[in-house]
Amino acid sequence: MKIKLQELYGARLSLDKLFSEDRLTQKMKYRLGFLIKELKELTKNQQEILEKFGAEMKEGQLVLEGNTEEYSKEFQDLLKEEVEVRYTPISLKALEELTDKEGDVIVKLNAYDYEVLNTFLLHDVE
Repeated sequence: MKIKLQELYGARLSLDKLFSEDRLTQKMKYRLGFLIKELKELTKNQQEILEKFGAEMKEGQLVLEGNTEEYSKEFQDLLKEEVEVRYTPISLKALEELTDKEGDVIVKLNAYDYEVLNTFLLHDVE
């Protein structure tokens, strides 16, 4: 599957909801592992760009003392890159079928999550 890094970066918080759910099926965890790997690589590259432009931690806050415009341009250029990820979208139906003992759906996604995860989900429900 080809994706732009921008899609992955934009979905990182919503993907976190899926990554942190330990009751997913093994197949789902396996599939998500490929996205996790790509997200870690993106984070590493972002960190390298930040360091290149003089970012430092001060009082628990990341402070960029270099040229923020150049940093922003370089990071935006990175996000425009398209990468091949060995990933098969996760079925919405399968996510809906994951329930706890009380019958409640385990993975709670909101409308925003569905929007940013659109690329990573198989739309097999009405």
